[in-house]
Amino acid sequence: MEKTPPQDNKRVINIPVTSISVNRKPLIDRLENLVLVVIRQITTGQLPKIDNLCSNTMPEESVECDGDNGDDLSDVTATYTEEIHSGEIGEDGGINQEGRCVVDFSHKRGKIKLALMMTVAAKAHKLLIADEYQTKRSMYYELKGGPLGRFIDQQSITDGTINNVAKMLECNTWELGFITTAKGLVSGDLQLTLQTGETLNCETPGGVLIPQINPPIASLKSSASSIIVIEKDAVFQRLLEEDCTHKMNCILVTGKGYPDAATRKFVKMLIECLAIQAYILVDADPHGIDIMCVYKYGSSALSWENKKLACPTIKWIGIYPSEVTKLRLQKIPLTDADLIKLRGLKRRRYLDNHLREELNYLYNGKAEIEEIAEISLSFLTSLYFPTKM
Repeated sequence: MEKTPPQDNKRVINIPVTSISVNRKPLIDRLENLVLVVIRQITTGQLPKIDNLCSNTMPEESVECDGDNGDDLSDVTATYTEEIHSGEIGEDGGINQEGRCVVDFSHKRGKIKLALMMTVAAKAHKLLIADEYQTKRSMYYELKGGPLGRFIDQQSITDGTINNVAKMLECNTWELGFITTAKGLVSGDLQLTLQTGETLNCETPGGVLIPQINPPIASLKSSASSIIVIEKDAVFQRLLEEDCTHKMNCILVTGKGYPDAATRKFVKMLIECLAIQAYILVDADPHGIDIMCVYKYGSSALSWENKKLACPTIKWIGIYPSEVTKLRLQKIPLTDADLIKLRGLKRRRYLDNHLREELNYLYNGKAEIEEIAEISLSFLTSLYFPTKM
């Protein structure tokens, strides 16, 4: 990244342009080879099996849910065997390293999974050849209206199929040409220039939609001293009304709940390019803490993408469950779904002692960010943030 001398105390960071065509060629080759393997297996009377990536990036219990609806399809359309290959696998589309499991389509409903994955692979091939992109939502409706439509009753099946194809090819879902519908918002002293030449002024009232991964961001300009990620859009808008971005000289971001890949990638880019600290504010409940973990540690559903998405330096500043009583916030009893999520969180090996202690406080009840925002006018901006940051 090339830093331009500051003007008006604003830093201008130029982001190197990556040749998309150079990156696409090996991916197209791997995709074609992978499909060729399946065709050869079928034409020689074999039941199709595809060597699949067994990611060691994160433990399986890392994140149980995320904003990409990246559910694995093993329970829906096929069975994964735990067969680990120790030797080289011939004609496997270039994926022949050790430490892998096999997607076996010989089991019940395996034909459905094979049909879905090959359909998605064919679509990805077209997108790569044409250098085009398609939203996952659009792909869902396309599959829903096609011959496989009767097997697709929810968006997560389409998303899971896309994720599985990306996992096999050891690439990111957006590198296959599939992106999510714009969701996250950003506001503050930040100006973005896309590689198309379009400029986005993020000081627009109400915030600006975080740009999709394509077209890439070519440069950014800012004098902000910090980044604050907010779980909820309602609180994000409330902070804008309080003029938080100017008072705190910060950039505000919200993923509107569980963040999509574009929002997570955007936050990571801001942290790395601007070299400033990022903070995150979420509800004092199991799902809020889970959302914080998605930003900080990544998602097991998209574990092979974590290197490009996780923000390990982001700091959780609240709401801490231990603060609920001190701040006299209304305590809401945990639901059965909350308790299941809480038990899943406590099983994660990467949690530090502080986070584990905070999780124990949740048994006394949960609280929402809105409660702390209502303590007094500008409480978050005038007192809570300065104290925590």
